[in-house]
Amino acid sequence: MRSLNNYSKVLLAAFTLALFTLPACSGDGEAVQQQSEEVETEVSKAQKQEVLSHKSFNGSLKSEVRSEIGTKVMGEVEAIPVNIGDKVSKGTLILKIKDDDLEAKKSQAKAGLEEARIRLEAVENDYNRFKTLYEQGSATSKEWDDIRTQFQATKARVQGAESQLEEINDLLTYTQIKAPYDGVIAAKYVQVGDIASPGRPLLAVEQSGRFKVAATLPESEISSIKQGDTVQVNIPAVKAGGMQALVTEVSASGSPQSRQFQVEFRLIQTAGIEGLRSGMFAEVLIRDNSSAIIAIPLEALVTRGQLTGVYTLSSQDEALLRWIRIGSATGNMVEVLSGLQEGERYVADGSAIARDGIKVVSQN
Repeated sequence: MRSLNNYSKVLLAAFTLALFTLPACSGDGEAVQQQSEEVETEVSKAQKQEVLSHKSFNGSLKSEVRSEIGTKVMGEVEAIPVNIGDKVSKGTLILKIKDDDLEAKKSQAKAGLEEARIRLEAVENDYNRFKTLYEQGSATSKEWDDIRTQFQATKARVQGAESQLEEINDLLTYTQIKAPYDGVIAAKYVQVGDIASPGRPLLAVEQSGRFKVAATLPESEISSIKQGDTVQVNIPAVKAGGMQALVTEVSASGSPQSRQFQVEFRLIQTAGIEGLRSGMFAEVLIRDNSSAIIAIPLEALVTRGQLTGVYTLSSQDEALLRWIRIGSATGNMVEVLSGLQEGERYVADGSAIARDGIKVVSQN
């Protein structure tokens, strides 16, 4: 019994020693691990940057050159060999009007012109003969005046016939309507079989690759821009942002009801941007003023639920997670509204840090 008690005491002493020894050993190992753990990554310093603020206005994309194609003649539309959206080259036939009546008139005019020219040739021979006789005194003044008058009248008839034929030829060009430049068919206002008439548009053509933006500005902003100013334009539909546009027109008078003024902006460069179409929504950004803000890369942010933070560095170069409040983002930079002061160091890539307390070795 006594030996059993001695054995129990030995076990109790060994267990107690283990309780005090093991945690101490574990703690020392973890401390050694923490001291030896470090991360090499890029470190940045918070700095204030001058940024421009903008005011946004809604607008619509339009072709800079648009032509409403009409005709000078009345007639039945015979053919429309193009559809809306088709690209056409300058001189391409885009609409044809029946011209049977004009062709008949043209034939008559050509015959009348030929007859007048034959008559003029005969009268001109008499004119030259009587001129010689009159100069020789063999013809009376009345005979000379009569032949001279006849000659002038015959010349006038020839000129009239030529003008009539020229007019018919001009009208015939309006029965075969061609594209005025390289562009796109933007609209069709008639169909085959409709009657075309002067003053009524038949088709609309827009020149390719040249666009402008039409927007309305309130009276409080109209004095902030003038012709020649440059603005930024975004076209969300084609994911085109930061496009430069030149102010080309500023309305001198606005709407009395809405107090809005019409302004047009010409896009300076659209090469390489696919899918631009008239009527698309455009956002116009007009410079307001500049301000100094602290901005950091989006990669530096660390998100925990609804909280946003950044790893700052202590005086011992240890990473410490600090919660911040952010504002709007521009490109890959985001504004820091609070939580980070100018001059403080932070880790440029938040994903490189696993937890607080890690030693950071700067790569830069």
